[in-house]
Amino acid sequence: MSDVRDENKAPKTNEDDRAAKGNMQAPLQTLTNLYNKQQRKSNKMH
Repeated sequence: MSDVRDENKAPKTNEDDRAAKGNMQAPLQTLTNLYNKQQRKSNKMH
């Protein structure tokens, strides 16, 4: 059990940072895609 706790305390590696940044960008990309779709829809209406 103590092994798991020690593992969580380990300093973050560059790979961890990259993974965290990637996870932040994925929802942003989805939001951007949704926004662009709505823009295209409204452009067709005008």
